[in-house]
Amino acid sequence: MPRQMLRGGHGLDPGSAVIGRIKLIKWIMFKDLRSLGKESVIYGLSTVGARLLNFVLMPFYTHYLLPAEYGVVATVFSYIAFLNIFYQYGMDQAYMRYYGEREKAFST
Repeated sequence: MPRQMLRGGHGLDPGSAVIGRIKLIKWIMFKDLRSLGKESVIYGLSTVGARLLNFVLMPFYTHYLLPAEYGVVATVFSYIAFLNIFYQYGMDQAYMRYYGEREKAFST
C-alpha cells in the first residue's frame, strides 16, 4: 500500500485529502445554513400572516363594531400581547439552552 493512501490521500498528492475535507465541511455548513434559512422563512411568514390577517379584518371591525366595542377589542388584544410575555416567560431561551441535553432529559 502506498504511503499516500496511509496518510489519508487517495494515491494523489497529500494535499488532496485536505482539500476534500474542506469541501465536505463547506457542503455541511451550506446544508445547515440552508435549513436555517427555510426555518427562518417559515417563522417569519407566520408573523407576517398574523399581521396581514389583522389588516384584512380591520374593515370588518370598523363596519360591524361600534367605536366603544372596537376599543374593548383593542384593549383585549393589548392585554393578550402583554400577558403573552409572562406566559412564555423566557421558554424559547430555555429550549435553546438545554437543547444539547435533550437525550438526558427525555431518557427513560
